[in-house]
Amino acid sequence: MSLFLSGRKNRIIFIILTILCIILITLNLRYEKILPFGKSVVIEIISPIQKVTTIIINPFVRFIKTINKLSDILEENKLLKEKINLFLKENISLKELERENRELRELLGSSYYEQFELKLASVIGRTKTDWKNTIFIDKGKNHNIKIDMPVISQSGLIGKVIATSKNFSEVRLINDPNSSVASMVQKTRKTGVIQGIGDTILNMDLIPKEAEIEIGDIIVTSGLGGVFPKGILIGRVYDIKNLDYELYKSIEVLPSSNFKDLEEVLIITNFAPLTK
Repeated sequence: MSLFLSGRKNRIIFIILTILCIILITLNLRYEKILPFGKSVVIEIISPIQKVTTIIINPFVRFIKTINKLSDILEENKLLKEKINLFLKENISLKELERENRELRELLGSSYYEQFELKLASVIGRTKTDWKNTIFIDKGKNHNIKIDMPVISQSGLIGKVIATSKNFSEVRLINDPNSSVASMVQKTRKTGVIQGIGDTILNMDLIPKEAEIEIGDIIVTSGLGGVFPKGILIGRVYDIKNLDYELYKSIEVLPSSNFKDLEEVLIITNFAPLTK
C-alpha cells in the first residue's frame, strides 16, 4: 500500500513540475519585451526545474528511440533476408537451367534432334527381371510427360514411357522382352522389327534372306506404326545367320546405348504416337 502511494505521489510531483515548466516558458515568451529584467529571474527559476524534468524524461525518450530504431532494423533485416532468399532461388534456377542446357547440348550431337522438343530427366531407379526391363525417371505428369512418349539418350533410342505419376514415370527399355520397335537398315532401307530379349543384344526380325545386310550396318527407327519418330539410332548389326528352315535372316543388333549405365535421358514431348 505504501509503495502504491509513494509511486502515485511521484507521478503527481512529476506532473506538477511539467505544468509549472510550461507556464514559466509561456510567461517568459509573453513578457520578455515588457519586463526584460524578468527574463533572468525566469531563467533562474525554470532552469533547475527543466534540469530535473530532463533527467526524468530523457531515459524514456532514449528508450523509445531505441525501440523504434530496433524495430526499423528488424524490419530492414527481414526485407534483406527475403531479398537474399529470392536471389538465391533465382541463382539456383539459373544454374539448373544452364546445367540442363549444357547437358542437352552435349546429348544432342546431331542437328536431327533440333526438330524435337526435349525434356531432360534423371534415372532414379530400375527394374530388371527375366520378363521386365524398365527404368524410373524424375519427370511425370507435372512436367507434361505422357504415356508412349519416346525416350532417347545421346547414343540413341532408349524406349518409351509406359506409366506416369505426378512427378515420376516408368520407361520400358527397347531390350525389354515386351518391346518391339519398327526399324530399318540405314544403308539399304530394308525394314524389320527390333525385339528385346532382356539382354544386351537385340534381335532384328522380318528381314528377308535375299536382303543385303552386313555386320556393322547401322539400324535406325523406320517410323512405321507411328510409335517412334523415323531415323533415331538403335544400334549396329552384330551378327547375321541364315537358317535354311527360316524365311528371314536371324540378325543380332548391338544397341548404341548402354542401358546399365544410364544416368540421364531425354523425353521427346512433341511427338504424338499413333498407337491410340
